[in-house]
Amino acid sequence: MHKLNIYISPLYIITAFFMIYFGAFDVFCYYLLALWFHEFGHYIVAKRLGYLLNTLDILPFVAMFSGNVNYKNNGHKLLVTLAGPIFNFILAIILIAVWWVCPSTYSYTKLFVEANLYLGIFNILPIFPFDGGQVLLAVINKRVRNKVYLVMKGVSILISILFMALFISSVFFNINFTLLCMSVFMFVTATQSYNEDYIDSIKSIEPKLDVALESKTYVVNRDVNFLKLTKYFSNNHFVIFQFVDNKFSNICTLNQSEILKEIERGKYFLK
Repeated sequence: MHKLNIYISPLYIITAFFMIYFGAFDVFCYYLLALWFHEFGHYIVAKRLGYLLNTLDILPFVAMFSGNVNYKNNGHKLLVTLAGPIFNFILAIILIAVWWVCPSTYSYTKLFVEANLYLGIFNILPIFPFDGGQVLLAVINKRVRNKVYLVMKGVSILISILFMALFISSVFFNINFTLLCMSVFMFVTATQSYNEDYIDSIKSIEPKLDVALESKTYVVNRDVNFLKLTKYFSNNHFVIFQFVDNKFSNICTLNQSEILKEIERGKYFLK
């Protein structure tokens, strides 16, 4: 029996109280249930393929399974990634079919169907942090993956701000909590610390020594955030970082590969 590590964001609790206060408890519950089905899709497909997702992060309107997973191939990663929205679509289709057989269920399940459709549609969009964005990262050329990742994060933040503005506007007419859900979800996940998808993307920036390879050396402060150094990674040069103190006295020297290993171990700062 593997231990499941669970992290509940304080923003999740705040958002729950906020929606309950404004009388949107049913909307909150339906979206939460749809999200559980979404994540169950990721989990069950990953398990069937032999991967363990043992960490559950509960954020506002999103619950994300993750784990120390090294996919054998892109096909497996695509299957696991797409499983979430596919489960949402399947559930929505089943409930719509039930409406034909038993129309009285419509009023009880309408919001739940909408929640599944919204989550399914939004998650196949090719922007971060949605599943569609992760699929895009998996299939595009490795040389541009890092840049595309950062662009998608920026686009996601801009869209979340737009949704929040639309939600605030709806307060004066017909309040729309769906806009709030999507805004909070996109902003929180897009502004998180660099995660496994980013680590995967910078792993692809690896120089190849055919005959000779030009080296580049950067002098950096000893307290620099290692993640910030990844923007200097290169496929065409052997990159070296020389760490110095405030008097430019040499502390140590690490190359691109060594920096990446430190990041993978969670060591973002040189102390």
